[in-house]
Amino acid sequence: MSNLCPACESLILAHTRALQGKFYAYTRGQIEELLTRYGKIDVLWFDQVGWPGADIHPVETVAWIRSLQPGIVINDRWRPAEPALGDFATHENRLAGARPDTWWESCQRWMTTSWGYDPHAQIMSTAWVLEQLVRACAGGGNFLLNMGPRPDGTMPPEFYKGCAEMAAWMAHSRESVIGTGPAPQEVVSSVPVTRREGVWYLHVLPEHEGPVEMRDIPRPQEIKLLRTGTEIPWQHDGTKLTVAVPGAERAALDDVVAVHWETEPRL
Repeated sequence: MSNLCPACESLILAHTRALQGKFYAYTRGQIEELLTRYGKIDVLWFDQVGWPGADIHPVETVAWIRSLQPGIVINDRWRPAEPALGDFATHENRLAGARPDTWWESCQRWMTTSWGYDPHAQIMSTAWVLEQLVRACAGGGNFLLNMGPRPDGTMPPEFYKGCAEMAAWMAHSRESVIGTGPAPQEVVSSVPVTRREGVWYLHVLPEHEGPVEMRDIPRPQEIKLLRTGTEIPWQHDGTKLTVAVPGAERAALDDVVAVHWETEPRL
Protein backbone atom coordinates (compact mmCIF):
# COMPACT_ATOMS: atom_id res chain seq x y z
CA MET A 1 0.00 0.00 0.00
CA SER A 2 1.13 3.55 -0.68
CA ASN A 3 2.23 5.76 2.23
CA LEU A 4 1.09 8.87 0.36
CA CYS A 5 -2.08 10.66 1.30
CA PRO A 6 -4.97 10.44 -1.19
CA ALA A 7 -4.50 14.07 -2.24
CA CYS A 8 -0.80 13.48 -3.02
CA GLU A 9 -1.56 10.33 -4.98
CA SER A 10 -4.17 12.19 -7.00
CA LEU A 11 -1.73 15.03 -7.70
CA ILE A 12 1.03 12.64 -8.82
CA LEU A 13 -1.41 10.72 -11.05
CA ALA A 14 -2.63 13.92 -12.67
CA HIS A 15 0.94 15.09 -13.22
CA THR A 16 1.92 11.71 -14.74
CA ARG A 17 -1.04 11.79 -17.11
CA ALA A 18 -0.16 15.31 -18.16
CA LEU A 19 3.43 14.28 -18.93
CA GLN A 20 2.25 11.22 -20.84
CA GLY A 21 -0.09 13.42 -22.85
CA LYS A 22 2.74 15.79 -23.74
CA PHE A 23 5.02 12.92 -24.71
CA TYR A 24 2.27 11.35 -26.83
CA ALA A 25 1.69 14.66 -28.61
CA TYR A 26 5.43 15.01 -29.24
CA THR A 27 5.69 11.44 -30.56
CA ARG A 28 2.65 11.91 -32.81
CA GLY A 29 4.27 15.02 -34.24
CA GLN A 30 7.43 13.05 -35.02
CA ILE A 31 5.40 10.30 -36.71
CA GLU A 32 3.51 12.87 -38.77
CA GLU A 33 6.78 14.42 -39.96
CA LEU A 34 8.14 11.03 -41.01
CA LEU A 35 4.98 10.04 -42.85
CA THR A 36 4.27 13.31 -44.67
CA ARG A 37 7.64 14.73 -45.74
CA TYR A 38 9.42 11.80 -47.35
CA GLY A 39 7.10 10.39 -49.97
CA LYS A 40 5.76 6.86 -49.86
CA ILE A 41 6.70 4.98 -46.68
CA ASP A 42 6.45 1.19 -46.78
CA VAL A 43 7.10 0.18 -43.16
CA LEU A 44 6.69 1.81 -39.75
CA TRP A 45 8.74 -0.13 -37.21
CA PHE A 46 8.07 0.71 -33.56
CA ASP A 47 10.91 -0.38 -31.31
CA GLN A 48 9.98 0.77 -27.83
CA VAL A 49 7.56 -1.64 -26.19
CA GLY A 50 5.08 0.09 -23.90
CA TRP A 51 6.37 3.64 -24.31
CA PRO A 52 4.66 6.18 -22.02
CA GLY A 53 1.24 7.16 -23.26
CA ALA A 54 1.11 4.45 -25.92
CA ASP A 55 -2.15 3.22 -24.43
CA ILE A 56 -3.86 6.62 -24.68
CA HIS A 57 -5.23 6.32 -28.22
CA PRO A 58 -3.72 3.19 -29.83
CA VAL A 59 -6.53 2.24 -32.21
CA GLU A 60 -7.21 5.83 -33.24
CA THR A 61 -3.51 6.53 -33.77
CA VAL A 62 -2.98 3.50 -36.00
CA ALA A 63 -6.04 4.49 -38.04
CA TRP A 64 -4.55 7.99 -38.37
CA ILE A 65 -1.21 6.50 -39.49
CA ARG A 66 -2.98 4.51 -42.20
CA SER A 67 -4.82 7.62 -43.36
CA LEU A 68 -1.46 9.31 -43.96
CA GLN A 69 0.12 6.26 -45.65
CA PRO A 70 -2.65 3.90 -46.84
CA GLY A 71 -0.28 1.16 -48.03
CA ILE A 72 1.97 1.11 -44.96
CA VAL A 73 2.64 -2.00 -42.87
CA ILE A 74 3.26 -1.70 -39.13
CA ASN A 75 4.99 -4.07 -36.74
CA ASP A 76 3.41 -5.37 -33.54
CA ARG A 77 5.43 -3.45 -30.96
CA TRP A 78 2.77 -0.95 -29.97
CA ARG A 79 1.69 -2.09 -26.54
CA PRO A 80 -0.36 -2.32 -24.46
CA ALA A 81 -3.15 -2.87 -26.96
CA GLU A 82 -5.73 -5.63 -27.13
CA PRO A 83 -5.98 -7.08 -29.63
CA ALA A 84 -2.36 -6.45 -30.61
CA LEU A 85 -2.06 -3.81 -33.30
CA GLY A 86 0.15 -4.20 -36.34
CA ASP A 87 0.48 -6.23 -39.50
CA PHE A 88 3.39 -8.54 -38.67
CA ALA A 89 4.98 -10.17 -35.65
CA THR A 90 8.52 -9.20 -34.64
CA HIS A 91 10.70 -11.96 -33.18
CA GLU A 92 13.88 -10.68 -31.53
CA ASN A 93 17.05 -12.80 -31.76
CA ARG A 94 15.13 -15.87 -32.84
CA LEU A 95 13.17 -17.32 -35.73
CA ALA A 96 9.44 -17.85 -35.53
CA GLY A 97 7.95 -21.22 -34.74
CA ALA A 98 7.12 -23.75 -37.41
CA ARG A 99 5.28 -22.08 -40.27
CA PRO A 100 3.07 -19.50 -38.52
CA ASP A 101 0.01 -18.30 -40.42
CA THR A 102 0.76 -14.60 -39.89
CA TRP A 103 3.37 -12.29 -41.38
CA TRP A 104 6.52 -12.36 -39.29
CA GLU A 105 10.03 -11.04 -39.17
CA SER A 106 13.13 -12.05 -37.25
CA CYS A 107 15.34 -9.16 -36.13
CA GLN A 108 18.78 -10.30 -35.03
CA ARG A 109 22.15 -8.84 -34.08
CA TRP A 110 25.14 -9.25 -36.34
CA MET A 111 27.35 -8.42 -33.33
CA THR A 112 27.36 -10.95 -30.54
CA THR A 113 26.67 -8.68 -27.58
CA SER A 114 24.86 -5.51 -28.54
CA TRP A 115 22.39 -3.78 -30.87
CA GLY A 116 24.72 -0.77 -30.79
CA TYR A 117 28.44 -0.61 -31.43
CA ASP A 118 30.61 -2.62 -29.05
CA PRO A 119 34.36 -2.51 -29.73
CA HIS A 120 34.83 -5.81 -27.90
CA ALA A 121 32.06 -7.73 -29.68
CA GLN A 122 32.58 -10.33 -32.34
CA ILE A 123 30.65 -10.34 -35.60
CA MET A 124 28.68 -13.45 -36.43
CA SER A 125 29.97 -15.40 -39.41
CA THR A 126 28.60 -15.01 -42.93
CA ALA A 127 27.58 -18.67 -42.81
CA TRP A 128 25.42 -17.90 -39.76
CA VAL A 129 23.84 -14.84 -41.42
CA LEU A 130 22.91 -16.83 -44.53
CA GLU A 131 21.51 -19.67 -42.46
CA GLN A 132 19.23 -17.28 -40.57
CA LEU A 133 18.18 -15.70 -43.86
CA VAL A 134 17.30 -18.95 -45.63
CA ARG A 135 15.54 -20.41 -42.59
CA ALA A 136 13.44 -17.25 -42.31
CA CYS A 137 12.56 -17.40 -46.02
CA ALA A 138 11.81 -21.12 -45.79
CA GLY A 139 9.44 -20.38 -42.90
CA GLY A 140 7.60 -17.64 -44.79
CA GLY A 141 9.22 -14.77 -42.88
CA ASN A 142 11.57 -11.84 -43.35
CA PHE A 143 15.06 -11.43 -41.88
CA LEU A 144 16.17 -8.07 -40.46
CA LEU A 145 19.88 -7.90 -39.59
CA ASN A 146 21.15 -5.19 -37.23
CA MET A 147 24.62 -3.66 -37.12
CA GLY A 148 25.59 -0.70 -34.95
CA PRO A 149 28.07 1.83 -36.41
CA ARG A 150 31.16 3.12 -34.67
CA PRO A 151 31.02 6.67 -33.18
CA ASP A 152 32.37 8.17 -36.42
CA GLY A 153 29.66 6.47 -38.49
CA THR A 154 31.91 3.82 -40.02
CA MET A 155 31.68 0.08 -39.53
CA PRO A 156 34.31 -2.38 -38.28
CA PRO A 157 36.42 -4.02 -41.02
CA GLU A 158 34.66 -7.35 -40.40
CA PHE A 159 31.37 -5.75 -41.47
CA TYR A 160 32.68 -4.87 -44.93
CA LYS A 161 34.25 -8.30 -45.28
CA GLY A 162 30.95 -9.96 -44.40
CA CYS A 163 29.04 -7.74 -46.84
CA ALA A 164 31.47 -8.64 -49.63
CA GLU A 165 31.04 -12.36 -48.88
CA MET A 166 27.26 -12.07 -48.92
CA ALA A 167 27.36 -10.02 -52.13
CA ALA A 168 29.42 -12.77 -53.77
CA TRP A 169 26.86 -15.39 -52.64
CA MET A 170 23.96 -13.23 -53.83
CA ALA A 171 25.61 -12.91 -57.25
CA HIS A 172 24.81 -16.56 -57.98
CA SER A 173 22.07 -17.51 -55.51
CA ARG A 174 19.92 -14.44 -54.86
CA GLU A 175 17.00 -15.92 -56.80
CA SER A 176 16.63 -18.52 -54.05
CA VAL A 177 15.81 -15.94 -51.35
CA ILE A 178 14.68 -12.72 -53.08
CA GLY A 179 11.00 -12.84 -53.99
CA THR A 180 10.59 -16.46 -52.94
CA GLY A 181 8.16 -18.10 -50.57
CA PRO A 182 8.10 -21.27 -48.49
CA ALA A 183 7.41 -24.70 -49.91
CA PRO A 184 4.01 -26.24 -49.13
CA GLN A 185 3.67 -27.30 -45.51
CA GLU A 186 3.28 -30.94 -46.54
CA VAL A 187 6.84 -31.05 -47.89
CA VAL A 188 9.22 -33.20 -45.84
CA SER A 189 12.84 -32.24 -46.50
CA SER A 190 16.17 -32.72 -44.77
CA VAL A 191 17.16 -29.12 -45.62
CA PRO A 192 15.33 -25.76 -45.74
CA VAL A 193 13.32 -25.22 -48.94
CA THR A 194 12.25 -22.00 -50.66
CA ARG A 195 10.26 -21.80 -53.89
CA ARG A 196 9.09 -19.72 -56.80
CA GLU A 197 6.84 -20.77 -59.67
CA GLY A 198 8.30 -23.86 -61.26
CA VAL A 199 11.46 -24.04 -59.13
CA TRP A 200 12.19 -25.24 -55.60
CA TYR A 201 15.48 -24.35 -53.93
CA LEU A 202 17.13 -26.78 -51.53
CA HIS A 203 19.51 -25.00 -49.16
CA VAL A 204 22.38 -27.31 -48.28
CA LEU A 205 23.90 -25.58 -45.28
CA PRO A 206 27.57 -26.13 -44.34
CA GLU A 207 26.77 -28.42 -41.42
CA HIS A 208 24.60 -30.73 -43.57
CA GLU A 209 26.20 -34.07 -44.32
CA GLY A 210 25.21 -36.70 -46.84
CA PRO A 211 22.56 -36.50 -49.55
CA VAL A 212 19.46 -34.33 -49.43
CA GLU A 213 16.14 -36.16 -49.19
CA MET A 214 12.60 -35.02 -49.97
CA ARG A 215 9.61 -37.31 -49.55
CA ASP A 216 6.24 -37.68 -51.21
CA ILE A 217 6.98 -35.57 -54.27
CA PRO A 218 6.82 -36.42 -57.99
CA ARG A 219 9.77 -36.74 -60.33
CA PRO A 220 11.39 -33.38 -61.22
CA GLN A 221 12.51 -32.25 -64.66
CA GLU A 222 16.13 -31.34 -63.84
CA ILE A 223 18.32 -30.47 -60.86
CA LYS A 224 21.25 -28.07 -60.90
CA LEU A 225 23.70 -26.53 -58.46
CA LEU A 226 22.75 -22.86 -58.62
CA ARG A 227 26.25 -21.58 -57.94
CA THR A 228 27.73 -23.29 -61.01
CA GLY A 229 24.70 -24.05 -63.18
CA THR A 230 25.84 -27.66 -63.54
CA GLU A 231 23.58 -30.69 -63.19
CA ILE A 232 24.19 -32.87 -60.14
CA PRO A 233 23.36 -36.53 -59.41
CA TRP A 234 19.87 -37.38 -58.17
CA GLN A 235 17.51 -40.34 -57.87
CA HIS A 236 13.74 -40.66 -57.63
CA ASP A 237 12.16 -43.91 -56.51
CA GLY A 238 8.57 -42.93 -57.18
CA THR A 239 7.95 -40.94 -53.98
CA LYS A 240 11.35 -39.97 -52.57
CA LEU A 241 13.88 -37.64 -54.17
CA THR A 242 17.54 -38.04 -53.22
CA VAL A 243 20.06 -35.41 -54.29
CA ALA A 244 23.80 -35.80 -53.79
CA VAL A 245 26.01 -32.73 -53.93
CA PRO A 246 29.50 -34.10 -54.67
CA GLY A 247 32.01 -33.31 -51.95
CA ALA A 248 34.27 -31.58 -54.45
CA GLU A 249 31.39 -29.23 -55.28
CA ARG A 250 30.61 -28.20 -51.70
CA ALA A 251 31.33 -24.60 -50.71
CA ALA A 252 31.91 -22.99 -47.31
CA LEU A 253 28.52 -21.23 -47.44
CA ASP A 254 24.97 -22.32 -48.25
CA ASP A 255 24.94 -24.42 -51.44
CA VAL A 256 21.64 -23.97 -53.27
CA VAL A 257 20.24 -26.80 -55.37
CA ALA A 258 17.60 -25.69 -57.89
CA VAL A 259 14.93 -28.32 -58.56
CA HIS A 260 13.02 -27.55 -61.78
CA TRP A 261 9.58 -28.97 -62.46
CA GLU A 262 7.77 -29.34 -65.75
CA THR A 263 4.61 -29.23 -63.68
CA GLU A 264 5.13 -27.91 -60.15
CA PRO A 265 3.77 -30.20 -57.40
CA ARG A 266 0.47 -29.12 -55.87
CA LEU A 267 0.51 -30.86 -52.51
